[in-house]
Amino acid sequence: MPRETEWLEFKVDHFDPEEVGRYVSGLANSAILQGEPRAYLIFGVENKTHKIVGTKIKLKAEKKGGEPFENWLTRWLDPRLNLEFVSIDCEGLNVEMIAIDPTYHRPVRFMKEAFIRIDSVLKPLGEYPERERSLWLATSSFAFEQGIALHHLSEADIFEKFAVEDFLAMHGYQKFNKRTAIDNLLKLGFIVDDKQRCYDATNMFV
Repeated sequence: MPRETEWLEFKVDHFDPEEVGRYVSGLANSAILQGEPRAYLIFGVENKTHKIVGTKIKLKAEKKGGEPFENWLTRWLDPRLNLEFVSIDCEGLNVEMIAIDPTYHRPVRFMKEAFIRIDSVLKPLGEYPERERSLWLATSSFAFEQGIALHHLSEADIFEKFAVEDFLAMHGYQKFNKRTAIDNLLKLGFIVDDKQRCYDATNMFV
């Protein structure tokens, strides 16, 4: 990405558990409005330069009041979200990432308050009633079939787990190679690009 987006935030070493919770709420809600399957909070990357500088933070080792941070964060989110905490070694530099699956039941709240990203700035959702209305419309109109069932599948995984040729034939696609098969699955909404060089399979596909 050329810069931060409403569903992508870069940080380096600053770690405040409650601030992270607010960001998770804002990024998740913004991902819903932008039609993105996931949002990301990444530590170890400079915002302005996109330079990978690494971070001293170890998300899975962090605690809040003696409780593991991951458990504490999940407990304060409503509704509960699927959060993936990932540690990445980039040529000897530690990068930490929270990959956030948006929920489609209602806007995501942290400590009973919902947040939203306006460009790259985090704001309380209540200050933007038009976005709150749009968010409620997006969550209420979301179909179960669009939900994510399986994460981070490679092309090989997709062809191994699913009868892709038979599935596409049922939808009128007769001649294709592996690359066009993936393109067709994306077009039909059976898989989505997970922005990590892999794909997520929707409930409709599974």
